[in-house]
Amino acid sequence: FPHRLDRPVGGILVVALTKKAARLLSSQFEVRKVRKEYVAALAGRHPTEATRWVDHLRKIPDQARVEIAEPGSDSAKPAETGVEFIRYDEGSDRTWVRLRPVTGRMHQLRVQAASRGFPILGDLIYGGPPLSGLRENEIALRAQSLWFFDPRNSKEVSVTASDDWIESV
Repeated sequence: FPHRLDRPVGGILVVALTKKAARLLSSQFEVRKVRKEYVAALAGRHPTEATRWVDHLRKIPDQARVEIAEPGSDSAKPAETGVEFIRYDEGSDRTWVRLRPVTGRMHQLRVQAASRGFPILGDLIYGGPPLSGLRENEIALRAQSLWFFDPRNSKEVSVTASDDWIESV
C-alpha cells in the first residue's frame, strides 16, 4: 500500500493495483506531493481561527505511541498540520475541525490535538474521552479527502468521502 491509516482511523485509502503504480504513488507521498485532509471531532471548544500546529515528535521506545519533543532532541522529527474550525456543539462540548497534515508522522494528528488539550474523541491512548456510536476501538478521525497525481497520466485526482459520519459522533 502506498498509503496507510492508523488502525482506529477511518476514511479514504489509496491502493495501487500494480507494483509500478505503487512505487509512483509511494514516491508522491515521500516528497509530499499528496495533499491530505482529515476531519476530527475533538473534546472541548477549540478556537475558531485557522491555525498551524508545529511540533517535533519522537516515538516512545517499546510503545506504539509518540510524544512531543524538544527540537533537536534525540530522534525528534518535525510535524506540521494546518487546522481549520468547522463547528462547535455546546451540548456535547465537541469541536469538529479539518486537519491538513504537511508531514506524515506516526499518530501526528492524534498527539498534536491531545497536547493542546483537545484530544480526539474515542482516542483513549492520547487521553480522548470514550465515545459510543462508532465501531469498537474506532476514534473520531477520518481521512476525508486526498489529492494525488494519477500514475498512468500524471493528471491530478481528487477523492472525497462522504461526511455523513460527522452526524453520528
